[in-house]
Amino acid sequence: MESRQTWEKQLCMSGLRVTHACYEREHHCDAGDGADSARLVLALHGCADIRAPGVQLHVDSTVSGLFYIPEGSQYHIIWTGAPQIEYIIFGIRARQDDTENLVRYGMQSICPDNMDAIRAYARKIASLFASGDPVCRVRAIGEYYRMYAEILPHLIPEQNAHIPPAVTAARAFIEAHYAEEFSMDTLAAAVCISESRLFHLFRQTLGTTPVRYRTSVRVRHAAAELRGGDRPTEEIAHLCGFHSAAYLRECFRRELGLTPGEYRAMNGRSHSNG
Repeated sequence: MESRQTWEKQLCMSGLRVTHACYEREHHCDAGDGADSARLVLALHGCADIRAPGVQLHVDSTVSGLFYIPEGSQYHIIWTGAPQIEYIIFGIRARQDDTENLVRYGMQSICPDNMDAIRAYARKIASLFASGDPVCRVRAIGEYYRMYAEILPHLIPEQNAHIPPAVTAARAFIEAHYAEEFSMDTLAAAVCISESRLFHLFRQTLGTTPVRYRTSVRVRHAAAELRGGDRPTEEIAHLCGFHSAAYLRECFRRELGLTPGEYRAMNGRSHSNG
């Protein structure tokens, strides 16, 4: 009896970047312009508080320490821990996220069954990459796929991965006019939809409101001003659409968990776009 069987599996990953970071004090990571790749992040020591539009996560290395950030996400992370903070970031460039179908995953913490195995994979991958040997790096990619196979069943797909055109247009309008004082009725009219429908679509697809989304955009631009120069907070508030420095401080603390002054000070000491 003769038999011939053929199977095919397209590789979803087109690039892998591995970062192993260790710090002895509070550390901030910021992606105000959007993450340039999808990221699996594993906290080996310490805790991470992740804030993004419509999302707040707290991750503790003693529980799981693993979380996922989709490509393009705008977020801010505050890392804390004693006596040290240690984490590994896997930056994944991919044509598609899932192994077979086009599935999108939102920002989320992940709790696989065997975290000890995940941590062992992560350390081995970082070690293989650190060797600098081309063959070792190929082996590292193989180990990454083995690790990902353990994680994939625990990733929760987005229920509303499709972003309606009205939401896309509204986000573009907000990005272009964030510093202006416009009503939500004006925003809805600009994208040819009712205000109530626009609020519903934002809630359904982004987990936030148009008002809160505009605030997060304003805070992101204010953070960029704080990182990039010495303008006083009052001036930055005016430039970014806040009616007062006090309101900027209130929104900044709500969105990022610290004041503009604290953010500026931390940016000067320890800051990255990890």
